[in-house]
Amino acid sequence: MQRNNSTEAGKYPKVLIVGESFHTYSGGGITQSNLFKSWPKNKMAIIPFVKGTTNPQVCDRIYSLHEKEIKYLFPFNLINKISENIKQNVQEIQNPDLIIKNGQRPEYQNNSHIKITNTKAGDLARKNIKTKVVVILKMIFRSMDDFFGFKHIKNNIVVSSDLLNWIGEFKPELIYAQFSTRDTIRFVYNLKRKTNLPLVIHFMDDWPSVLISPGLFQNYWKRIIGKELKDLIDSASACIAISEKMANEYRIRYNRDFSYFHNPVDVEVWLSYSKTNWELGNSFKILYAGRTDNLIIKSIRKVAKCVQNLNLNNNKIEFHIYTKNYNEIGLLFANMSAIHVHEPVPDYSQIPQLFCSCDLLLIPLNFDSRFLTLSMPTKVSEYMISGTPILISAPKDTAITEYAFKYQWGYVIYNNDASDIEKAILDLYQHEAIRRRYGLKAKEIAMTRHNSEQVRSDFRELLNSQINIAKDL
Repeated sequence: MQRNNSTEAGKYPKVLIVGESFHTYSGGGITQSNLFKSWPKNKMAIIPFVKGTTNPQVCDRIYSLHEKEIKYLFPFNLINKISENIKQNVQEIQNPDLIIKNGQRPEYQNNSHIKITNTKAGDLARKNIKTKVVVILKMIFRSMDDFFGFKHIKNNIVVSSDLLNWIGEFKPELIYAQFSTRDTIRFVYNLKRKTNLPLVIHFMDDWPSVLISPGLFQNYWKRIIGKELKDLIDSASACIAISEKMANEYRIRYNRDFSYFHNPVDVEVWLSYSKTNWELGNSFKILYAGRTDNLIIKSIRKVAKCVQNLNLNNNKIEFHIYTKNYNEIGLLFANMSAIHVHEPVPDYSQIPQLFCSCDLLLIPLNFDSRFLTLSMPTKVSEYMISGTPILISAPKDTAITEYAFKYQWGYVIYNNDASDIEKAILDLYQHEAIRRRYGLKAKEIAMTRHNSEQVRSDFRELLNSQINIAKDL
């Protein structure tokens, strides 16, 4: 992207942000928070799709969608109430001490290290029995939802007069939006039409490839939603992808130019913690922090088994997992002494010290799903600037493996084979020179390509350019 050094490029436009919230506990929220970090508060307003998740300290002009905008059809309005009760019940059991405040990372009543003992495992198992029935019912409904496509028709989000009045009071110059469902696609499209504002849309994952589940009306929904998404993309002033690979593929798929912006990192903050010594301590500590859902848990379990097996041969290796589902994941590894499951670090400012204090950072992707193929995990730039070497276990054609191979900043395994995983871990465990080489290269790339100061400037320039183009029309 060409850089514009004019005064106009340095201006902060008034932006209406739609969809994702300002928070620090998921990729979309973290990336958005970092891109808009330097934005004046009075130049931002937000319409989050999930109520109560945005941080008012970042943006306090918030419109919470309610019954005037969210319209559920009968009988889905009744089912939705039941589903919300079930969701709350399950969350209380999986994370009984979890508190989310002001869009921050999850906080906990007890922030001690979590290692699930047999006694605690028994207590949790007994507690889980109380909700098994409702969980099973939820799974049944979700299967029906996917098979018949109910999720595409059960609700609609409308642009109400109250919402338009609120927007009118703010007088935004541009809309920036993230979305991932049919109702949000239609909402953003209608919002664009009714406000006639320039629209910039940002894709974090290749959710269009998996939005429509196999089922009775699969081909119908592919045609309908495909057209609705294409209409929205065509109406946008600018389109942004999360990675270069996604931008290239979407350029072909949607016949539209895409820019790309990945999560930036505050270099000056991280460099005070960044690793400069790659010698080992008493043990070799591998760390993974992030999601542990079905998209990734199989790969994590494979790595865990490899670490456990290596320790049987007198290697001092530990695998530390930090995840919001720490109770549930802890049960999976209760009998593996080398695996340690932790609750997420409650304060985001503690992340640099955590990443820089271990010996190896893990990025595992699922080998059975294309959902993350075009994505660039949010943590990548933070992993890189830490100076801690990175091990990537992912298919060859993914955005992250291509990026790591092109710039040689990570140790890449292109399959999920146990022998290859063990070999990679041993290479990094036994050879300080390898750890040093990957650590230094990753840090260099992060400083030159993911420096938040430059990325934010480029992002702001892109938004300003769309406003200027709209004024000239």
